[in-house]
Amino acid sequence: MKALWKIALIIIYILCLSGFKAEKIDISNYEEKVLKSKEVWLLKYYSERCGSCQEFEPTWLSATKKIKKLKIGKVNIDEKSGIDLAMKNNILNEGIPQVKLVYGSQGQDVTIMAGDLIDEKTFLQIIQKNVNKFSKPSEGMYLKEDL
Repeated sequence: MKALWKIALIIIYILCLSGFKAEKIDISNYEEKVLKSKEVWLLKYYSERCGSCQEFEPTWLSATKKIKKLKIGKVNIDEKSGIDLAMKNNILNEGIPQVKLVYGSQGQDVTIMAGDLIDEKTFLQIIQKNVNKFSKPSEGMYLKEDL
């Protein structure tokens, strides 16, 4: 039974990845794309070999489709350039999957979740609450629909 569940999860993971357009972020483009950006970034640090990361993927994909006004990126720590960035930002101390909001040009970042899995609604609520710290109320909602 567990084997069938894992196979189904992997199939969902692969299908979800095929339609998602998060930007690949690593040590070579992090400073230019994220730290110098005037936009708020939602970054996910993950490993393709991590069971929790695979379990979180459907939540991540569904939630990020509902987000507007945020740049969305992902950092694969299975790759050398990704692990270098994770080590530079002390990501591995808290665990993966890890999701951070980064407002590079203001030098701010907030960890949304690390290691433990959360449901989509809670995930989106935490993002909304923390994004509001980085923006003016007049800039509008960061989600495509109210929660």
